[in-house]
Amino acid sequence: MDTTSRRVLFAIAIVVIISILALSFVFSRARQSAEQRDESTATVNQEGEIESEQTKSEGPVQVFFIIPGVESVTGDIGCGDSVRSVIVNTDDSDIIKFALENLFSVRTQQTETGYYNALWQSDLKVGSIDIDPDKVVINIEGNLVLNGECGGPRAQAQIDQTAKVAAKQQLGKQPENLEIYINGQILHEAAGLR
Repeated sequence: MDTTSRRVLFAIAIVVIISILALSFVFSRARQSAEQRDESTATVNQEGEIESEQTKSEGPVQVFFIIPGVESVTGDIGCGDSVRSVIVNTDDSDIIKFALENLFSVRTQQTETGYYNALWQSDLKVGSIDIDPDKVVINIEGNLVLNGECGGPRAQAQIDQTAKVAAKQQLGKQPENLEIYINGQILHEAAGLR
């Protein structure tokens, strides 16, 4: 190989290395950004407790939706899915009712953030909420419409996560017992789960 050919190959190698480093930097920043977004959403630890930095107050409330086919670090939901929250602001002190009613009001299959809404065809509303010091009972009324084998677990996850985080925020602590009923039937049974 002559000197000119070596210089050309060397220049190409340098361009390739710089391109790889630039792409590596871009992907690294994108991953950091995604991790920071994920840190702002609530998660469920292995004991089933909600881990969230939100405290009792009005203001931002988390409403949960599905990311199909993306398993969460805390366990998947239904068909290998996970939940992510969308923040909604309120000045309502009845945070549980506000969060659930907000969830039920979304009538599109996909949210503006690109998350999947398993409840988009359902017609649900909060009938009543009974709060004792360590127990919250939520009674939901209406028509729960489930689509396919993944519909039940997805619907349950959306309602359950939204209610758990809202209850913790409203009470200032996670209640020891949270029961959710749809038309008198416990949530997991209403969602077709055993």
